[in-house]
Amino acid sequence: MAIGTEDAAGAVLLVDAAGELPDQEQQALEAELSAYAARSGHQVAVAVVATPGTASIENYANDLFGRWVVGSAARDDGVLLLVASNTRRLRIAPGRDCP
Repeated sequence: MAIGTEDAAGAVLLVDAAGELPDQEQQALEAELSAYAARSGHQVAVAVVATPGTASIENYANDLFGRWVVGSAARDDGVLLLVASNTRRLRIAPGRDCP
């Protein structure tokens, strides 16, 4: 199973560090994320981790969003969906100008 996948421009779209997604589901999700980005011009990234460690899920998501630069930096329109599987926590981190 691939841990991370990128789109043609090198942007991170999907990281399953927790190993929760079977290969077939991971490939299908990657295809959907790529198709959405191509169709809309907006980027959605998904990260699956076991736990955010000692950070709150909010801080972990915001830090990851900033490091990955999800979406257009000029428009600040990306969205990061962070799933922490062991702690059953979810965080959606949108850019400021998300549609």
